[in-house]
Amino acid sequence: MKTRFIVLWFCLSTLLVSWCSHASPVPDQTLTVSFTTDKSTYDVHSLVRMTMNLTNTGNKSITLTNPTPVVFVYDETGVQVRTLSDNRSLRSDIFREKISAGHTITCLNWTWNLTDNEYTPLPAGTYTLTAYLSMLDESFQSTNISRSITIQVIPGSLQKKTPGFDLLSGFLALIVIGILHRWKTVRRP
Repeated sequence: MKTRFIVLWFCLSTLLVSWCSHASPVPDQTLTVSFTTDKSTYDVHSLVRMTMNLTNTGNKSITLTNPTPVVFVYDETGVQVRTLSDNRSLRSDIFREKISAGHTITCLNWTWNLTDNEYTPLPAGTYTLTAYLSMLDESFQSTNISRSITIQVIPGSLQKKTPGFDLLSGFLALIVIGILHRWKTVRRP
């Protein structure tokens, strides 16, 4: 139900964009958008860290109203397998994001666990992440910006490696050896 609402909201905002297509989304097109992931290849047990940044390359501040990111994940056949949202699209109030000249804001900084909409782990394969940002500019003209990234998901081992586990095991082994050694020396007559 939540996914349907987000898709419906996105479609309605797209219609509004086409209706207002004569307007520029921000003054002098001074807003640049980047959408990145922390790497391009992931083990099936990995977490995908994704970020969308907005940079004001102009010389005046820009105020965006209701900047709302949504990420759709598509498999190799183009089937949508996951929708990611932070529920900003469900807000009924108006909120504004100001970007000073020459500054960057992060409007999306999410982690995804490579599961589908039913939280079932996705199989190995190629996936396209498409981030959409719907917003209103200072004159309440609507715009949608999208950026896509393709990632590879490869089979992984069933046992997750925990960073530092070997070091921790070695340290605990030294403590146990030290305790046993002390116990032996104390028990001698």
